[in-house]
Amino acid sequence: MMDPMEPAPIFILGLQRSGTNMMLGLLGHAPGLAVFNEDDPRAFSDFRLRDTDTVETLIRRHLPDACVFKAITDTLRWRRLLEAFHGARLVFMVRNPFDVVLSWLVEFPSSMSVVNHVLDYDFFKRNGEFFADVAETPTVDAHVRRYFGRFHGDGDYANKVALFWLLFHGVLLDSMFFERRDVLVIDFDSLLASPDTHTSRVASFCGVTLPPACQTIPASTGGHYFAARMDVDLANDCRRLYERVLGIGSGSRHGAARAD
Repeated sequence: MMDPMEPAPIFILGLQRSGTNMMLGLLGHAPGLAVFNEDDPRAFSDFRLRDTDTVETLIRRHLPDACVFKAITDTLRWRRLLEAFHGARLVFMVRNPFDVVLSWLVEFPSSMSVVNHVLDYDFFKRNGEFFADVAETPTVDAHVRRYFGRFHGDGDYANKVALFWLLFHGVLLDSMFFERRDVLVIDFDSLLASPDTHTSRVASFCGVTLPPACQTIPASTGGHYFAARMDVDLANDCRRLYERVLGIGSGSRHGAARAD
């Protein structure tokens, strides 16, 4: 069990292609932080965070520095992170769903079988761990009923990635993740549009100092929305849920303030 007086770890969470690498890079410039990407064998095995004892040993080894872990594969197990690591802070990256779809199509063109497996095994059959800590999932249940069996074949890859985005964020919405005071939600587009504002929010939340140079973030793919060939119902549901996430975040203590 971690000593409450020790620096609490920071976990970067979010769906792939949502800006988590950018956030890790930002925090990597902060003095007094040790960063661990998901491919670091000291902290991760097959992109999953190692057991609690191993991670605690790693944290103590880097004292007095605090540790930052990009643990996106553990995002839907966020309750267990908070239970295992006293005072942990969670930085969650969210991105416009159509940008995520476009980025997946560019970066992961051969991952169709993985998306199929996650949708079928984890969400439709609920055989995974995603729902272990969530009593009720009305948002996810409604979307599963609506879209089960609707998309088939390689031509539906964009729709299936969008459905993955919808269900992934739906689980977090149903589990009240976005309302928590130990969660900071950062919108990818807003970070690009107003880097000074949002890096300052990150620094304050994490209790670190970020050098001025870190507040100049290069332009990326933000703003290139992808909706061609997508199911109209699904596209609308993704838009609505994205707006809900940003709206809930902006009303919480730390918020998901969006650029004007």
